[in-house]
This record gives sequence, structure tokens and C-alpha cells, in this order.
Amino acid sequence: MCGRLEAAPKHIKAGYLTLRLPKVKTLIFVSDGWLGDISEVNSKSLVGSIVESLSSGEADVAILYHPDLNSPLVKAARTLPKWFQRDYAISPQIHRVRDLKISPGGFLASISSKERNNQKRRTRKLGEVFRDVHIDPLKFPDDFERMMRDAEAVASRSYQRNLNVGFINKPDIRSILEFEAQKGWLRAFILYLDHKPCAFFIGSLRERTFLCEYIAVDWAYEAYTPGMYLILEVLEDISRQRHGQVDLIDFGSGDAPWKERFGNRFWQESYVHIFNLSVKGTSINAVQSLVAALRPSIKGLLGTAGILDAVKRTWRGHLARK
Repeated sequence: MCGRLEAAPKHIKAGYLTLRLPKVKTLIFVSDGWLGDISEVNSKSLVGSIVESLSSGEADVAILYHPDLNSPLVKAARTLPKWFQRDYAISPQIHRVRDLKISPGGFLASISSKERNNQKRRTRKLGEVFRDVHIDPLKFPDDFERMMRDAEAVASRSYQRNLNVGFINKPDIRSILEFEAQKGWLRAFILYLDHKPCAFFIGSLRERTFLCEYIAVDWAYEAYTPGMYLILEVLEDISRQRHGQVDLIDFGSGDAPWKERFGNRFWQESYVHIFNLSVKGTSINAVQSLVAALRPSIKGLLGTAGILDAVKRTWRGHLARK
């Protein structure tokens, strides 16, 4: 297992709201930071080593980023530590992919006729409103600076920006994308309407898997659904490369209606914590567990009232305008 030790404030999310706790020493194992034979026996050994590190005071909490909840690693993390060390706030998220080996041929040909007709309507509507509609597939390293500039122009006017998530033109994200470009992995597509960037789709292609990394839309153009138009065009372009380069399109962690419609395989994953038995560690566990216990009741109430989606749309619009 490969991880890193951080000392930073701990954030506990409740929907779009975030509870910020004081600085916490955290041992972080990023997504797929475990390699080799992750068997039941080996998972117990690995988790046992994490517990020992916590007991020695190395960190207040350890976090596994997005393991498959059916994996032996998660089973060990949920049963091996003592009761007060276990994570009782696990919130399963669906991770969807499009397996092109299951659905051979072009992407658009494999989706429903309703979705294809919707895409034709989007294409027609964009053509009626804007004189010039085109998607630029960027080439690297020549187009790297244009990607960073135009993606930032779009992201700065998206709802994600006020949530402080998604693409931001800052050194850490830039360095990762530069590394991917140097390796030949980086893929980026920008939709221009009358020569102005209004949406982008950035991903990386390696080991026959295309990973969707950043997608954003300028909220001013939302009425024309340019994001969905771009997503379908890009996925069609990627799927045409299947026999040469791509077997799997990975939509990334977290669910969305478009991922549900276009994915054909999924699993459940989550952050999984292991806490130090110190006062600080158990206090963090208690707060996180309380927030998690209240979340389903609030979400269920809003869902029953039929206003959860309306709240999301209104909040995103507010963030974008802000």
C-alpha cells in the first residue's frame, strides 16, 4: 500500500455544506494505492499495520480513498480495528463505467433512440442560435496553455467553482496535467460557441482505459445543454478508437443521471476511515458518525417532498451566478 501523511483541516460534508474541523494528522491511501494480491489474509496484514501506525501516534486517522466495498481490504478495515476505531459513516457511492467490450460499435449506436434523438435536437438548437459551433480536440504539448486558459475561463463560471471542486488552474492540478501530457495520456476537448469556450471535457487515456477527469459548463449557456452535447460527442469519438486504444470509459467516482444512462457496469465504493483511539481520533469519529446518521433523514424528507432535485438545481444556479 502506498500513501502519504498530511496535517490539514478535516472536512466533513453534508450535501453541499461542509463542516471544517481543526488540523488533523491523516494517513491517506489514494484510489488504487494498493497493488498486488489483495487477498483476505494480506488485507488483514495491511490493515493491521495501519492500526499499529495509528497506535504509535503517527496519525489521528487513516483514510482509504474509494475502495470497492466488496473488497477484502474494506472487510478487514471494518472488522479488524477496535469498535471506537471503525468507520460508521460509510456512504456508498456508485462508480460507473462504459465497457466497450460489452457494447461493441460506436457509442451513439449503442444508446437508446430517445437519447440519439435528443442529441440531434441539441445539435439543431445550437446551430440555430450560434453561427459557429465546433469542438476542438486539443493536441499536446502545443495546445497545453490554451487548454489551461480556456478551461479556466469556463470553470470560473461553473457551479463547481463555488464548491471549490473540479478544474482550477492552480499549480498542483497543472503539474498533474503536464505530467499526463508528457506521458501522452492527456486528452482534452473544448466546445466553442461563436469562438467562445463554453464547455470542456478533460480526461486521460492509459492501459486501454479512458478516465473522465474534469467536465464543466459555463452556466450562461446552460439553456442550450452544451455539456450533454459535448459529453456524447466525446464519448462517440472515444468509442471509435476502441479497437486501437480504448476498451473502457471510466466515469469516475460519484453518480449522476448521465452516468447512469450511459454506463453499463458499476460497483459501490466509499471513503473508509480507521481512527486513532486517542481523544482527538474518537471525537472526529463521533462527529462524523452523527452527521452521517442525520443525512439520510434529511435527504429522505426532501426526496419524499419532491424537492431534492429542485434544491440541487437552485443551489447550483446560485453558485454559478455568485
